[in-house]
Amino acid sequence: MTQKNTEKKSRLGYLDVLRALAMLPVVAAHYIDALGSVGVTCPFNILPIKPFGVYLGNVGVSVFFIVSGASLMCVYGGRALQTGQYFKKRFLGILPMFWIAYIVAFVFFRAWNNFPGTEPWKAIFTLLGMDGYVMWITPTFYLLGEWFLGCIILLYLLFPLLKAGLEKKPYLTWGAVLLLWIVGPFVYEWRIPDEIFFLFRIPEFFFGMWFVSSGKKVKLPAFIVGAAGLILLSVLNLDFIPTVYRNPFVGICLFLVIVWLCQNIKSKLFYKIFEVAGKHGYAVLLTHHLLVIYLVGRFAGQTFSAGKNFLVFGVYLAGVIVASAVLYQVNSLVVNIVAKKK
Repeated sequence: MTQKNTEKKSRLGYLDVLRALAMLPVVAAHYIDALGSVGVTCPFNILPIKPFGVYLGNVGVSVFFIVSGASLMCVYGGRALQTGQYFKKRFLGILPMFWIAYIVAFVFFRAWNNFPGTEPWKAIFTLLGMDGYVMWITPTFYLLGEWFLGCIILLYLLFPLLKAGLEKKPYLTWGAVLLLWIVGPFVYEWRIPDEIFFLFRIPEFFFGMWFVSSGKKVKLPAFIVGAAGLILLSVLNLDFIPTVYRNPFVGICLFLVIVWLCQNIKSKLFYKIFEVAGKHGYAVLLTHHLLVIYLVGRFAGQTFSAGKNFLVFGVYLAGVIVASAVLYQVNSLVVNIVAKKK
């Protein structure tokens, strides 16, 4: 059986649903932030900026980390991992689309004026998709992709090690992951905020891996725990707990609830729609931030009515969908041309 057929056979429909839904809070959060950055006021936000007691964007990111770990385990779990092929596939799935989007954004926004004094050698971080992550340490040529892209690349690098630990010593690996997550922030002193430091996002990523390896199903008790957790996180003020600890709880609880609900949906059309939406998630990550800055900047200092707020958000969302679809198709075309030449 080829790897492509293996991936198709191992596809879990609810992961497509989660992948697509995870983009909405990220897109909405950056819209809300962009309004505030240009002095736009409105009666209420498109979505609550702090659902479940954490920043709206963090909700989507946490779920996406879980889905990423689960998706990789669907493909590579239960069989020997050929690391060369794994890394080639992962990075071909990330970097070409990033390079295409970066070149377009660089030209469209005339970004050559954006990086005064940045040393040319730091372009290596851009080539590797790490500039949005490394920018917390030193100035880079960051333009799009944000910290999340660099973080997921680093987690992909760790996947072979985590997979081996999960399959050979699951309890020991879980213990190491939790110990690092609980104790690490107390001794961590880097400039990168602890809630985005890749080692402290392993619990979500690893939970997704473990979930797939342990049965791929959410039973009713787990759903109840997840729903109760979301309710408690919503009504209790837990701001005294650092976000590095709260984020995974929100992501895992939401994951359990949505998976359980999806398990009761049998419509093939439903899953097909989310399959199409989900595969454009990475393109959305690359396109949405610059688009919202470009759009919202035209309304600086205004006061939005509720209707205008939803209208502008709708225009923004439509622009993201179109730009992401175009980017996805252009990337597929370029990758196919390069593959045929080889």
